[in-house]
Amino acid sequence: MVEHDPLSVTRDAYDAAAPTYAELFRDALRDRPLDRAILSAFAQVVSASGDGQVADLGCGPGHITAYLDELGLAAFGVDASPAMIELARQAYPALRSTWARWPR
Repeated sequence: MVEHDPLSVTRDAYDAAAPTYAELFRDALRDRPLDRAILSAFAQVVSASGDGQVADLGCGPGHITAYLDELGLAAFGVDASPAMIELARQAYPALRSTWARWPR
């Protein structure tokens, strides 16, 4: 019997889907004014607290991280999928991105 680590299975699935996912969601915020408004309100609250640093956990190809950066936050992305992080780095080279392995 082969046991599969759920995180590894999830990571592998997102790695396989990364190019398609990035293509489908690259411009997702363009047609979602409510999402943009919520993120803008979030950015205002964070900025008012003084720090402005935020982590986009599960950042995928980085489009939300980039938007938060445009709003003036010190945003960085974290994802378990190396393929997603690579796409984020290609699309937004000025942003900090890293991929994380969570402990088992």
